[in-house]
Amino acid sequence: MGRVVFCLVLALFYFYFMLIPVFFSASTKFPAEGDIYYTEGLFTYKKSVKHSYLPGLIVNGDTDFFTCNPSYLGVSLCNVDRKYITELHEDFKRQNKPVNVDLLPELYKKWQGKPARIGWFRQRYSILSTRKRVIQIIVDDNEVLSNSAAMEMINWERGNWFFHILILSPMLIVTLLYV
Repeated sequence: MGRVVFCLVLALFYFYFMLIPVFFSASTKFPAEGDIYYTEGLFTYKKSVKHSYLPGLIVNGDTDFFTCNPSYLGVSLCNVDRKYITELHEDFKRQNKPVNVDLLPELYKKWQGKPARIGWFRQRYSILSTRKRVIQIIVDDNEVLSNSAAMEMINWERGNWFFHILILSPMLIVTLLYV
């Protein structure tokens, strides 16, 4: 009986936390203009998990965070325009600071408290989960993440769903072996 329950829990976990998010990620389309929302405020960020950072805005004393995650299990890495990372890399070299560090949080520190505008839409990640997905970030009148970069990421996710299924297959095989 314990083995059957374990297998059922494992199968439910696999479908709910792995296959369903892949389905929602693969079915996400770049939103129509009417489905894009814009929020303005002062730029902020917070560390999420591992090397993942969530951009946010402080509006009237309240902080609202957004995600760049393509899928429920994905890492929230925003595709910031390379020129800003290159500029920061060059600044670090001129100041003799180490350049082999994650520069995204350093950029976020640089932008902290500056006026910003974030374009976002509600993306469904699973049956019970939606989040505010970033598609554009403008800090100090500079577009640091463009709609086209977000569109490229969304289209890549749509076109490579089979890759995610392939990566998740070993867990399915383990699940089927226990049944």
